[in-house]
Amino acid sequence: MQELFNRSGSGGALTTNANLSEPVQMDFRGIYNGATLTAVDVYFVERLGAVKYYNGTTHTVTLLGNIPIWGQSDNALMGIAVDPNFTTTRLLYFWYSPPIPGNNGALNRRLRLSRIPVSAGNTLTMASEQILIDILGSKTDTWHSGGPMTFDSYGDLWLTIGNNSLDVESYAGSQYSTTDSTASAEWGPSNTASMRGGILRIHPVANLVNGKYYTIPAGNFAEYWANQFQTQGNAALATQYRNPALVLPELYVKGSRSNFSVSVHPTRRWLAWAEVNYQSSSDEFNIADHPLFGGFPYFHSNNLNVPGNTKSIAAPTNTNPLNSGVNTLPPAIPGTINNLMNVAISGPIYAFDRNNTAFGKFPPHLNNTWMLMGFSANQMYVTKVDSTAVTVSGTVNASTGIFNGVFTLRNPIQAKYGPDGALYILNYSGFYSTTNPGLMRVEYVGNCTVTPIAKGRSTSVGFSIVMGLDGLIVNEPGEHEIGLYDLGGHKLFSQAGKIGAEYSFAGMRKDSRLDKGVYVVRVKTARGLYVRNISLF
Repeated sequence: MQELFNRSGSGGALTTNANLSEPVQMDFRGIYNGATLTAVDVYFVERLGAVKYYNGTTHTVTLLGNIPIWGQSDNALMGIAVDPNFTTTRLLYFWYSPPIPGNNGALNRRLRLSRIPVSAGNTLTMASEQILIDILGSKTDTWHSGGPMTFDSYGDLWLTIGNNSLDVESYAGSQYSTTDSTASAEWGPSNTASMRGGILRIHPVANLVNGKYYTIPAGNFAEYWANQFQTQGNAALATQYRNPALVLPELYVKGSRSNFSVSVHPTRRWLAWAEVNYQSSSDEFNIADHPLFGGFPYFHSNNLNVPGNTKSIAAPTNTNPLNSGVNTLPPAIPGTINNLMNVAISGPIYAFDRNNTAFGKFPPHLNNTWMLMGFSANQMYVTKVDSTAVTVSGTVNASTGIFNGVFTLRNPIQAKYGPDGALYILNYSGFYSTTNPGLMRVEYVGNCTVTPIAKGRSTSVGFSIVMGLDGLIVNEPGEHEIGLYDLGGHKLFSQAGKIGAEYSFAGMRKDSRLDKGVYVVRVKTARGLYVRNISLF
């Protein structure tokens, strides 16, 4: 373990300037010499507006600039993501709450997603800011604005947004106010016409498309549940879900209270996040492969009732006058892992990449290991997720068996694997704290051999199809159709062929503009359907 930088310089770390305070989120940029990774740069933000950069080559920290913010509690600078094409675009994405004009307490705060370029001289160019999303927050409540975000291998951006409304235990039932949006979670988390209280998925683009700097990926909340209700025979509700005025197309998850963590499985695109819930004993960790309603403000944890709730788990309804979305919501989904730690922070799911030759990357036996952290308890746990189904397949264990107590957590607020395959943990160290925030890097230092992949070809049983590492040959009589799908079942590529046709995986990837990942090949023949998962690298 290395302390890369912290406030005090303890543990052999770089001592940053004395103003290092409350770092809340980070992201990476790999530095390459050809195909060889030579360093990992880290961009990070501090809650009160500072944007900083750790140079992995020179081991220095630089202030890139400050973003003007409102600055109260979570209504501050709370998220950062590095553009996947940063070398070309020089863009950083931020989630923050801008100042209120005239400091007017009668106005709603704003919650904003922007992208801002960094100059060649490493200065944040605020004059070139492009606003992607700008929504209303609360008038008085300053918590749960969200902010953590991440790009996946498809270039989609996932962004968390909290409920941003008053709902603490001492105000039981206030989350159902029919007159005050500040005290109504039905204005946000269970309102499908609001972005608050959930997780968004968008695809940023360089130029405006229909007035926005992003498009909508297939399979988001509105599309998914419209199809589900249509299949169930509820055409009227399906029509409502297809109305973008009633169900915003950006939504992927609704029904969240305080979801200050997010990660996406690098190849399977499974979404992982945690919920800091209404009662301190009911926090939850979640993993999903499709859009869902998490239950809040009616349910939390293992679908336990929030005080004052009278709604149905199977078909919760939001009839609050402050609701501007649909009335009927999807079934409430319980947490995947419940009541493990207070102030739950979901870490990443590790996907071993045999093509990554960087020293210190995590080993293959930790493939599909999910990191779970407790911000308040300074704890880390690990569990295994199934290799094919979105379920937890192993027990939840304290991490000491893997890390052997080599480090001490200091209010961990984010964990993420870098392009080098090492685990980076950002320690926040407390609200308005003068203790020791900083960043540490955890490497794997054991010995582990990797079983080589067989280079031969094989013919599948029952079909005359020869599958190799680089492609396949279809020897089925007559005509056939080959299709390439993502794991959500969306068709990415299709082509008709006859006996003896050869298909290149590299060609499919190029034609479909795909990143590395796991995909599904389907060959429809006169004898039936051949289906097989493949890995494209």
